Amino acid sequence: KEVHSRGMKGAVERSEDDYYVKDDGTPVWLKWEVHPWYNAAGEVGGIVIFTENITERKQAEKSIKESEERFRTMANEAPLFVWVTDENLQTTYLNKAGLDYFGLDESVKMSQLSWKKFFHPNNIERVLTTMKEDARLHVSYSIEMRLKDGASGEYHWFLDKGAPKYTNERFTGFIGTSLDIHDRREAEKELEDKVNQRTSELNRQNILLKQQNHLVKNILDSSVDLIGVYDTDTRIISINQSSLNAMRAKEEDVLGKKLLDILPRMKDTQ
Repeated sequence: KEVHSRGMKGAVERSEDDYYVKDDGTPVWLKWEVHPWYNAAGEVGGIVIFTENITERKQAEKSIKESEERFRTMANEAPLFVWVTDENLQTTYLNKAGLDYFGLDESVKMSQLSWKKFFHPNNIERVLTTMKEDARLHVSYSIEMRLKDGASGEYHWFLDKGAPKYTNERFTGFIGTSLDIHDRREAEKELEDKVNQRTSELNRQNILLKQQNHLVKNILDSSVDLIGVYDTDTRIISINQSSLNAMRAKEEDVLGKKLLDILPRMKDTQ
């Protein structure tokens, strides 16, 4: 009645989401406007009411809001980072684990944050290139990076995974997780260092062994006696130059071969 009265006095009235419950208990949202109309004398002759039933839209918005609240509740219980970006790769949500790691308050405005300061300088270009390219292609990505602890300033390794999200079939950014893999990376590095150290030691020992073998070979070659060394299968593993001269053979032709194959006449002496 009040709206009708004000309309008849020339006022324009409107409501974006007027809510009421029908007699059967059904909730209804209406969007309406009331405009006065004037007669030839310029006096208000009545009102015109425009209405739009927006119940379906409001119920959809309510469902989305409830879904987002459930998502945030579950995400905040997760031990890893859970995050959401828009189509411009600006973070719009970060769960409690992420906020705590970076030392950020829950009231922080994500749109005003520059995440570059949290990336390791050696990882920034690779990370941004990967994310921009995969955003252009609307595909999932997985990348390992180092992120700075907001409290200690130390960098930890994380496995960052993102998947494209859509609204009405339109790409609207990424939703993803970041898992702390620092202990695993450090263990891998320690193992790699040990392998490299052991490989270096073996290479050094091989060099010394080759030098010793070369020295022994020079000593043997300087002897006029016929000298050969063979293993338990009588395969020749070393032979001096005097023996090669006597056999009229080259070293590469006898090494690795059995003694009796090189000197078959020795069979008759057994």
